Amino acid sequence: MSLNNQYRILTSVLLFLGLLTPSLLLGQTKDSASLDLSPPEVYWTQVERVIEIGLRENPEIAALRLGESISESELRQVRLFPNPTLSVQLEGGRQGMYGERMLGIEMPLPLDGRRGAAVRTARASIEEIRFEIADRERLLRRAIRDAVTAVVAARLRRDFLKLSLELAERSQTLTSEAVDQGLRAPLELNKETVFLNGIRARREMAEADVTEAEVTLATLLGRESLTNIGLPESLPGVIHDDVADTLNKEDLLSKRPDVAASRARIRISEGLLGEARAGGRPTVDLMFGIREMKSGFPLKGLNSNGEFSPIEDRMRFTGVGMRIGIPIFNRNQGGISAATTSVERARRIATSAEIVARNEVSTAIVRLRRAKRSLEIMTRGVVQQARDNLRVIALSYEDGAMSLDEFLRERRAAIDLELEFIEAARANAVAETSLLASLGVTTRCELTANCQKEKAK
Repeated sequence: MSLNNQYRILTSVLLFLGLLTPSLLLGQTKDSASLDLSPPEVYWTQVERVIEIGLRENPEIAALRLGESISESELRQVRLFPNPTLSVQLEGGRQGMYGERMLGIEMPLPLDGRRGAAVRTARASIEEIRFEIADRERLLRRAIRDAVTAVVAARLRRDFLKLSLELAERSQTLTSEAVDQGLRAPLELNKETVFLNGIRARREMAEADVTEAEVTLATLLGRESLTNIGLPESLPGVIHDDVADTLNKEDLLSKRPDVAASRARIRISEGLLGEARAGGRPTVDLMFGIREMKSGFPLKGLNSNGEFSPIEDRMRFTGVGMRIGIPIFNRNQGGISAATTSVERARRIATSAEIVARNEVSTAIVRLRRAKRSLEIMTRGVVQQARDNLRVIALSYEDGAMSLDEFLRERRAAIDLELEFIEAARANAVAETSLLASLGVTTRCELTANCQKEKAK
């Protein structure tokens, strides 16, 4: 065999291995490209562990929980009854001949309904904050799932381009040696160099994508780095069970935190309306008082026993009464009107939130089905077929039936297909995350449990 043929065979083998880089990266067998992907249950279990770290260490979630404590303290405050008012008055005359003492207690009676309305408002406020925390956790779960998926996909692209670059550099070295020996034209070395630099540029951007994705995930976790964070090594495959047909969407949406929070705001507005109406009712204060008076003269007179005694008199009065505030001019008309409008606004906002949630669920179901189908097509009808085609192309190039330009063009197309395969797997994982977030469930297991309940009915 001539040196030129040996060169062509070795180059073809190296270039062909470059196109199988994902298999080398992910430890796949030669049977099917689908083995590149992780089992979904393994992948999502690893992601849930990362989510637990984020929920535990994210500073924004911790701040929201402090807000819940504040609202609970406010509820304890509004449950308290109003304090009584104690009044004391002392008066005295010259030489102690005159004196007066008064003791009064005034107690507001909570008969206008303000306290009960305030308690209902405070309870609804606690519910709203709890639902807001749950909704923030829902969005954080979604963001962490997407960020983990982005990190794994970016690392796969980077590693794929890194190994492709190494193989392209070896191929260029062989071409350079062949040019030096006069076996190849210098133009072919230039073409190899252009191809090599194209991979090199894409790898630089892939490195930047990895850094950006890792920083985003670390920020969501409330950390400065991803040290000791066990991330998946590959993207998940397709979950073949279609849960959309068995979902009770209305039941799930009623438990979705943002929808529940919007309904809690209705109860808050109704509580504020109750307070406003109470502001237009009569107020009642219960009063109780004791008054003691002493008066006399600086003289002495004979008493009934014929003895001299001071001339003085003592009197004691006890009184019970009520003070009623009559709302004649100010019945809080403006406050009641504003509170009524606020209730109507809260109801319309809640209706809008429910419409948005339903549309998100419908969109997520469609996107997940399309993403699954796309990944299945890429797995069975694109990537594996492209790898099989490349074997034929490599043999054709080896036999001289294909030019270098044609071979490099096929290499570029094959690299693009491998990267598109990674993107399809990433899109499938993101669509799975979107469905969970739109339904308001925390894990896929919870969604499956809901579906099993529906099937059992």
